[in-house]
Amino acid sequence: MEMTFTEAISQFTAQSLIFVLIAGFATKIVAKKDSFLVALKSLGLSSKFEPKHFRLGLFFGLLIPFIQLSIIVITGYIVSLFIETNFTTIIHDYYGAIVNSSLNDGGLMNTIIIMIVMILFVGVGEEVFFRGMIQDGLSYKLGNRKGLIITAIIFTLMHGFYMLPKGAAFASAFALFSISIIFGLLKQRTGSLVPSIIAHGFGNALIYGFFADIFYRLV
Repeated sequence: MEMTFTEAISQFTAQSLIFVLIAGFATKIVAKKDSFLVALKSLGLSSKFEPKHFRLGLFFGLLIPFIQLSIIVITGYIVSLFIETNFTTIIHDYYGAIVNSSLNDGGLMNTIIIMIVMILFVGVGEEVFFRGMIQDGLSYKLGNRKGLIITAIIFTLMHGFYMLPKGAAFASAFALFSISIIFGLLKQRTGSLVPSIIAHGFGNALIYGFFADIFYRLV
């Protein structure tokens, strides 16, 4: 049974909060930090506002929908050469999964709610969990390159690309992996989670709020 809009939004929000709690308390225990908040700060959530980090995140956030589209188009074309599916069908299936989901009912208020949740919850929760806890932990043990790649693989596997039709699933997996690499590099290069949180949140907000529908209609 398909979820309602309210149920889907609640799930996104709850999952994001759970990610933050897991990352904070796990880091507090393993790294022996004094408090939950100190643990979160150690993952890259500094209370000091850095305008350059915000600008960097916003820049990539605005690019993410088009980076994603480019990867889906290129990967979709390559995949269509090897399996019996049309190139445009792959793109249509990918963006159709978003457009036809319970998160998209065409209402302006719901669109605003989606964008707010993506920026304030999903971006924060997933970046604290994946880039803060997992990537930092793996990088400490295995080095930055391996930490970056393994985190991108985990990030990809924990998203539901395998629920899409075969061609779209391949394209989605590669897009998720590539974008995760971008978020990971933002964390590694700046030492802060702020750029990747902003890029992730705004990128998702634009995709779910506007561009998925636009790209779907263009195909």
